[in-house]
Amino acid sequence: MSEMNPEKKKRRSFLLAVPFLVTLAVLTVLSFCIPLRPTISTSEKRELAKFPEFSVDALLSGDYFDDITLWFSDTFPGREDWMSLSQSVSNFHGYSEIAVQGDLTMSDEIPVEEEPPVAEPAADGTEESETETTAETTEPEETGWGGVQTENNEISLGAAIQIGDTGFNQLGFSKVQSDRYIKSVSGFADRMAEKGVRVISAPAPTSVGVMVEPEYLEQLNCARQDEMLSYLHDNMSDNVVKVDTFSNLVRHNDEYIYFRTDHHWTQLGAYYAYEALCEATGQDAAPLDSFTLWNQGTFTGSLYGKVRWPKKLRPDTLDCYVPQGDITFYAHFTDGSKGTEWPLIAEKAGDVNQNSRYSAFLAADCALAHVVNESIPDAPNCLVIKDSFGNCYVPFLTQNYHNIYAIDYRKYWRYRLSDFVDMYDIDDVIIMPYLIATQATDGNDMFKTQLR
Repeated sequence: MSEMNPEKKKRRSFLLAVPFLVTLAVLTVLSFCIPLRPTISTSEKRELAKFPEFSVDALLSGDYFDDITLWFSDTFPGREDWMSLSQSVSNFHGYSEIAVQGDLTMSDEIPVEEEPPVAEPAADGTEESETETTAETTEPEETGWGGVQTENNEISLGAAIQIGDTGFNQLGFSKVQSDRYIKSVSGFADRMAEKGVRVISAPAPTSVGVMVEPEYLEQLNCARQDEMLSYLHDNMSDNVVKVDTFSNLVRHNDEYIYFRTDHHWTQLGAYYAYEALCEATGQDAAPLDSFTLWNQGTFTGSLYGKVRWPKKLRPDTLDCYVPQGDITFYAHFTDGSKGTEWPLIAEKAGDVNQNSRYSAFLAADCALAHVVNESIPDAPNCLVIKDSFGNCYVPFLTQNYHNIYAIDYRKYWRYRLSDFVDMYDIDDVIIMPYLIATQATDGNDMFKTQLR
């Protein structure tokens, strides 16, 4: 068989290379089209690098071209799709239904029977400086299960666990931190009992304890949350009304009560915790069908960028339950600020950034929320000490209380709560942090500051 003519061979090689060269040229042109370049990363939950502003100093130092290189690589068109493809390929190597990102901290054993810790002593009556409200500046206790306090006063959520299409955060038990929480709540309840005010403990369980079978929790270094709540409540003062928030959620764990891409419960989950509170306090829970269901579309939450395979997570939806009545909500975004009238549940369906959808409830994490239902003027008043789990919980309380004041314990707040109770004629104080906060050094520093 005769060999191919060298000229024909060269021409054939060129023709074969043309599609590749054309594709490369098109991609190169597209890569420089600024309108096509992404500005945020959904999977990493961050803003991407911006095209640098020109300056002579940056040009001379070489930083200008370095920043252009960073912008070019960080905002390449189709970046999320390329990352997803890379992740899909890597999933073929060592694939597992369970994946952990971060270190699984060891959990203490939960004591079965033990003498209760001594409650914090009552205040001595001396005047306290209005500005003396920041948490103690001591170093975190090494025996605490919780993580390090972040710059914006958030509490570290610990390792991210992915089981199939759902994300979770680890939650272990710390006896030292549990005892600190018990002392703070018990001491506050004993002082409030003298005023005839009920103190109600209703911590919010997290999804791993409610949705994951108990036999798997030990493998994940997660504590059983029913046992954790029992330890907290069994050792609290008799002046505390204890709410079993866990059992009612477990009874409904075949329903959509926790997000899959986020660490919060859905508003439906918050409703079942509200039912448990009403049962413990002798109130009637408003029927779920008395609220207007408002679907605000898809939702991507805090766990999406933290688990190993975010693309495997099943998408979330934001279902809101709008309460009945002549209800007005005032949001105080900083301590001492004038209240701003705000929607109790805001319109978020049109937001481009799906990560912010959970902020629809209660103006996100304002320092103080005041909700008044003029339809029930003779109903009692309550004060809620809460974090972001309480944002979608408070709307249900509008059916039982005339005035609801909700303080975010993570925010700076200059008023002593006992004075706040007197000022606003509070009947019930509902303490409802999510359980991770009760096991964290930073969380208990905040409680000790607030519950005084």
